[in-house]
Amino acid sequence: MDFYDRNSESYAEGSFTRNLESLLDPFCKLVLAKGSVLDLGSGSGRDSLALNGRGFTVFSIDRSRGMLREHRKKGGMNLIQGDLIRLPFRKGSFDGVWACASILHIPKAGLSTALAESKRVLRTDGILFLSLKAGVGEKIDALGRFCAYYSEDELAHALAIEGFLPIENSRTKDLAGREVEWINLLAKPFQKP
Repeated sequence: MDFYDRNSESYAEGSFTRNLESLLDPFCKLVLAKGSVLDLGSGSGRDSLALNGRGFTVFSIDRSRGMLREHRKKGGMNLIQGDLIRLPFRKGSFDGVWACASILHIPKAGLSTALAESKRVLRTDGILFLSLKAGVGEKIDALGRFCAYYSEDELAHALAIEGFLPIENSRTKDLAGREVEWINLLAKPFQKP
């Protein structure tokens, strides 16, 4: 979180230059109209504000005080400082969970906990969006941030273990021009036998 707290203003400014409509559209079509969405790792609020603009009631959670401060400057509401693996919400609180470029900052050993928490706060007909960096292993990136990299098979396996059924997945290039691809997944919860 150190990086985001120290660089919140410049990072927030850069994030608002990236258009994620192609990822938001399929998610918004599947989530209950005018429903409630949890933005996991909301950062500067770009996605929360876009979802709010589409009529959803959005709750935004992030560990970085600096990023939440930037989000507030942009008009964000329902901002919560908190951890993505210990969500402060009741079971079945949300129609959708949006986790864009956030869970990748959790070590792979914590992925199952993050997915289980997402499932816990989702309604039974809810939708999860997950966007993670494609690749192998865990490392500190050029900006000094911890990142975990995944393959589609690895994510499909983790989702199945935690009771999610993948609906759709895609790969996209990095909108900031970095040498990385993103795996984007939509999934819905199912009851494990």
